[in-house]
Amino acid sequence: MKWVTWKKVGVDRIGCAWLIQRLIDPEAEFVFIGMGDRLPIVVIDTYEHAFYIDYQNRKAEYIEKFMSHIDWQEAERRFQ
Repeated sequence: MKWVTWKKVGVDRIGCAWLIQRLIDPEAEFVFIGMGDRLPIVVIDTYEHAFYIDYQNRKAEYIEKFMSHIDWQEAERRFQ
């Protein structure tokens, strides 16, 4: 699967790509876009405020749960 993220991301966002590739999608490919190039299709907030109350330090579990709720057919339709 291809994952889209912003060019020139900060160090905190690099860890998210690592988590995705290591724990969710070992074959992940990342596409880096500039601000304003395209609109994202699926967006996840991985800052601690988004998941800590429910998942504490289990960010990978939060991401996995989030991913299970996405309508991938609709995301693909929007990608076309």
